[in-house]
Amino acid sequence: MLGVYVNTLAVLAGAFAGLVFIKPLQTYRHVITESVGVLVLALGIYGIKDMNSPAIVLISLLVGGLIGAVMDIEGHLGRLTQSLQQRFQGQQITEGFVYATTLFVVGPMTIIGSINAGLMKDYSILFLKSVMDGFSAAALSAAYGIGVFLSALAVLIVQGAIALFSAQLSFLQLPMYVNDFSAVGNLLIAMIGLRMLGIKEIKVGNYLPALLIQIFLAWLVGALV
Repeated sequence: MLGVYVNTLAVLAGAFAGLVFIKPLQTYRHVITESVGVLVLALGIYGIKDMNSPAIVLISLLVGGLIGAVMDIEGHLGRLTQSLQQRFQGQQITEGFVYATTLFVVGPMTIIGSINAGLMKDYSILFLKSVMDGFSAAALSAAYGIGVFLSALAVLIVQGAIALFSAQLSFLQLPMYVNDFSAVGNLLIAMIGLRMLGIKEIKVGNYLPALLIQIFLAWLVGALV
């Protein structure tokens, strides 16, 4: 849970900083995005070094990506965000809460980071996400005010629940599962880096089913061998 607590505190700290240092954050926003984007890309690439089976990882991404595309997961998430924004338009405090919560809670880094925290006590992704969320919270609070502070509660509840649930899945700690699961997750992280840098607008949300596909394939191979 350490990573969850750090992420929550980062949102609170960022929201406070945004209220105090509005202009500097807006002026140098592109520097923040580019710096974090490069680090996210490097972290994702580095994270695949321990994979067991490139074939399973590739098939997981292909099948998972196809399932996500058919289900249009990214599109549904986008429409949910838009509907919430339209519904609460004009109510600045509520807008700040809705926008920030959507940004901080909906996404692969939340899921992957929380699972890694629960399974392996690996907080690296949540720590990185904390830095990203801190700067994002600063920018949002500069625009929408104190509503962004309330989003920290959503971060604590959602990420904490995922981490606690994941901790019960002890079988996923076996190398036959965790190495390739981590590889698939880190490739999604690399996709986020590419997206942040403006290199490729990848619909990362559509690839989330790849995480479940990898678990199934690893179990199937283990049962057949």
